Amino acid sequence: MRDNSFETVMIMRFIFLPYDAVSYLAGFLTIQFWPFILATALGSVPGTIAFVGFGASIESFTGVVPSINPVTFAVSVGIFIVSIVLSRFFKNREGKK
Repeated sequence: MRDNSFETVMIMRFIFLPYDAVSYLAGFLTIQFWPFILATALGSVPGTIAFVGFGASIESFTGVVPSINPVTFAVSVGIFIVSIVLSRFFKNREGKK
């Protein structure tokens, strides 16, 4: 984690690991501050957009089954899938080094 701190933290953010666990691990291993901050900022964006989009796709909730906007829902699922694919890409790239 110390050698590839940026990529490792970004992968952990992409696969939605608990923030506290990642932060404590980074602090325990004393990784560099700026790669951690930048990877956290960039790695958190796709997940945040995906979950906000999912919440925004619910148009109305009458108590039984919510009415969902299919376009917003599809975009949020797409962003979620892209973040998982990116995490696999970075993990494979890190493994080849």
